[in-house]
Amino acid sequence: YVLSTAVAENNGLKFPEVVGATDPIYKTGVLKGASGNAMQFMNLYQRLSTDLNFFGLTTNATYEYLNAAEDAMIWMESVALSMEGGLAWYEALWENGTASNSDIHGSYYAGAAGVADIFTRLAQFTGNQGYMSTASEVADFLINTAITTTGYAWTESYADSTNATKISTRWTFGTPGVEIGRAHV
Repeated sequence: YVLSTAVAENNGLKFPEVVGATDPIYKTGVLKGASGNAMQFMNLYQRLSTDLNFFGLTTNATYEYLNAAEDAMIWMESVALSMEGGLAWYEALWENGTASNSDIHGSYYAGAAGVADIFTRLAQFTGNQGYMSTASEVADFLINTAITTTGYAWTESYADSTNATKISTRWTFGTPGVEIGRAHV
């Protein structure tokens, strides 16, 4: 079903947050966006590929999911922002490509750390080292926006990165989640 909701753009696929919305929003993070859809497509590809007979599939049928994962991340590359010496994303975009809000996250669920992890996994699945290069550029953004007064730490939002008192310890949006994403790069 999710694949049927995809919208082709910039040689890739984006996915509306809410199907049937009058003015759809397209998220970029792992929790609600194209990178999260790519992760699920890779999981389907991996699971279905290991049990073809059980699911009654041929090898070619599983590639639909790997191709969809690649297409989602192609769209992600097309909407990336070059900043702080690396790549980052707005949390959400309107149909016309403008940001629905100005939130840029380094977090795992809504931001760059999760996207880096998905690009790394995609490089492993496909053997395409271009995806690994993209993941490294995302890691550059994370390293360059870290608060380094006591090691590496991150705030929940790029906008808060100048305020070291807002360091987050939640794994989903804070330092632990960023470290999960960086560890795979």
